Amino acid sequence: MAMFAIPMGLLAIMLVSFPEISFANIPSLFKQALFPTVLSCGLMFNFACGNWDLAIGSEAVLAAILAGRFSIEMGLGLPGIIIGSIIVGAVCGSVTGMIYYFTQVPTIIVTVGLLFVYECLGSLVSGGAGINISSTGYVVLGMYPQNIIYGLTVMFVAYFLLYRTKFGYQVRAVGNDANIARTNGIGATRIKALCLVISGAFAGAYAAATLCSTGITAATTQMGTMATAFDAMMSYLVGKAISFNRNNLVVSMFAGALVMQDVKLLLLVAGIPTAYVNACIAIIILVLMALTSNPQIWSRFKRRKNA
Repeated sequence: MAMFAIPMGLLAIMLVSFPEISFANIPSLFKQALFPTVLSCGLMFNFACGNWDLAIGSEAVLAAILAGRFSIEMGLGLPGIIIGSIIVGAVCGSVTGMIYYFTQVPTIIVTVGLLFVYECLGSLVSGGAGINISSTGYVVLGMYPQNIIYGLTVMFVAYFLLYRTKFGYQVRAVGNDANIARTNGIGATRIKALCLVISGAFAGAYAAATLCSTGITAATTQMGTMATAFDAMMSYLVGKAISFNRNNLVVSMFAGALVMQDVKLLLLVAGIPTAYVNACIAIIILVLMALTSNPQIWSRFKRRKNA
């Protein structure tokens, strides 16, 4: 696909320009892009219907802590962590969805408020320590082929729900125009609330993936989980921008995640201080999205050039 030419091109430039980078970095970049795409799958439903979900990172942390601790204590193993995390994430998403459904408060405000709640719950449950399962035999999702199987399975489920079900059609209809969707008998408020539930479930899937690949999930407060949500959002937005809306969103998000990992690696080897990396990434993304998703910029540039 043409959109994969951008991350491949960035990697080729880095291979030529920086001796520190070699072909040995490719599997690592692929691995680092896989799980953010899993989290982006949840955001995909929210963006597709016009929601904003800033609590998705805090839902993932809380799901990893609760499901991980319960599964270890009950001896449920890896399946317990995965299923438990998805259930906890879906419950968190249900709370978010019900608050939105009954109050009609914009989702961006609801999720910011619940972000603090979920972060505090995770810190209280774990005593501020999070969870560490690195000494167990459940840290297996960071290795090939388990990570590929897990990531592709979640991505296929997301694709199937959005493009092959009646619910997915309704989500896209609400996102295109909520008022027209209502006139055709689609409950826009209900669909948006359900998308928050699904987003929470995918946050749980991401929580299990990160916990069982790194072995550690730290409890975070003071909006520390926003960085996780930010990475997922950028994977979605960049992927959509470089695909020019011609491909399905799931594949586009993986391409976007690869671009993000290339940019992070480029800034690292270029010697950019860590404190400025996020700012640099934000600027690059704004420029990229302005050039790819706003064709009027090119037409204005051509008119000025001709003048």
